[in-house]
Amino acid sequence: MAQEELQVAIDKAHWPKNVLRVLMPALRKLGDSHGHIIVAPQPARGIIHLQGAAKHIEAAKPGLRALIEEHFPEADIPKELLKPSELPEAPEAPEMGSEPEKSAEQMEKEAPKEVDSPQVLATKALKRAYATHSASAMRIALGAAYSAGVGQAALEEGERWLKELTAAAALGVVLQKDASIQELQAALMAAREACVDEARLEEAELQLGRLETQEALVKAMGGSEAELREALAAARACGSDVDILAEAEARLCTLAAETELLSAMELVQSLEMSGAVDEETEVVFAAAVREAETAAVSGPLLADANVRLARLAAQREAQLSQKRAATAEVDSNSKRQKTQETEENGEGDTGVTDGNALQEWARSLLESALLICCKRNAVEAEDFDLALALKQQEAAVGDRVQKVKEKCQATPDDFAQLEEVRRQKLEAVEKEDYDRAMELKELEKQLQNRRQLEEVHAIAAAARLLSDSRPEDLLPGLLPTLADQAKAAPELWHQVAEELRRT
Repeated sequence: MAQEELQVAIDKAHWPKNVLRVLMPALRKLGDSHGHIIVAPQPARGIIHLQGAAKHIEAAKPGLRALIEEHFPEADIPKELLKPSELPEAPEAPEMGSEPEKSAEQMEKEAPKEVDSPQVLATKALKRAYATHSASAMRIALGAAYSAGVGQAALEEGERWLKELTAAAALGVVLQKDASIQELQAALMAAREACVDEARLEEAELQLGRLETQEALVKAMGGSEAELREALAAARACGSDVDILAEAEARLCTLAAETELLSAMELVQSLEMSGAVDEETEVVFAAAVREAETAAVSGPLLADANVRLARLAAQREAQLSQKRAATAEVDSNSKRQKTQETEENGEGDTGVTDGNALQEWARSLLESALLICCKRNAVEAEDFDLALALKQQEAAVGDRVQKVKEKCQATPDDFAQLEEVRRQKLEAVEKEDYDRAMELKELEKQLQNRRQLEEVHAIAAAARLLSDSRPEDLLPGLLPTLADQAKAAPELWHQVAEELRRT
């Protein structure tokens, strides 16, 4: 279907301020309801442009007239929208043989043309300069108008145009550079006073909102978690800088971890006062400490939490030692058998007795962490022969860790109880006895938490052993390759400490 265009002229003096905010949605709706034709206002030219099929444009005229009457009350109805009855009457046809009467327009054309005066030329130059949207051109044209003695009204309008164009240019410069909030506010205020184009004002207001929310976000990073969460939501909505959003999100994670750690510390402190700290509470507290370290929590809070966690680990270690001593006293035959096995395997002796199995576990964890650090350093140094040799030691070190872990972590009765609970849980599920299955699941979780807590204690014991020992005291019992590496580079133990903290 052929496309036609129609331009409905409305004098720019009759365009109300901020009319585009309500007019543009109405025109868009009008165009969509008449074959999706284009109906676009162009305030700078003082027209409303229509484009589409001729029949759709004709059908949209009554609706467009109603909008013009509503939003442009001081403007005359454009001739393109007048009804046939409102059109001026056509002149009568001249009689045969008589000379047709000339219209005023024809007479004006036939009349000798007068040369425009300098004032008229200068006035026209003002209008052309304003149409270029150039403040420099407007300044030159206004100077010429003053020199030509243009009337006061035209000069005042030229001054207003110059102020508008200058303010628009200044606002554009501020928007293009990395301006501060104060600079943008000042430019925006001047642009409003000069009646700059509404679209440019909206762009500046959006940029100002973005800068203000970013400033509020930076300030909220030093405040509470709730304040930061609220500021972060506002900054996301305004499309703030990605780097600032990422920094704020990291800070929010840190604050959340601090809150979680503080709550866990308060719980542990209250339970310590009543002597009711259980294994599950210790596991939760240890998890909160690890989460705080991962979230880059620092300062006295984390230090106090680590001290408290170490104290709980030491208390639990003492309880486990007492339990093992009591078990060893009851089952002396089993103890003598294990002692005999230790003597027979004296080649791999680490100098730790079966009664101190947690220390043996801690030494095996140190050896495992040392192997990880040595292999990583070898790969970074591109010493692939050493990396391969270390990789071949992983199975042996892993077996040693697993053996002492099984010896220290639980008695055969504990393993049997865990397996029995799992068997009964599966049986309850098959019978669709879900209440019983839920009870068995909680019991299974308690047994697993006990083992998890013992792992936390073993890692804490390894960290204490590393901090309380000299580097040369840690070498006996290590695999020869690892001992040589640790002896040649004592700074490896600092990496081992970091590896234990990440475990």
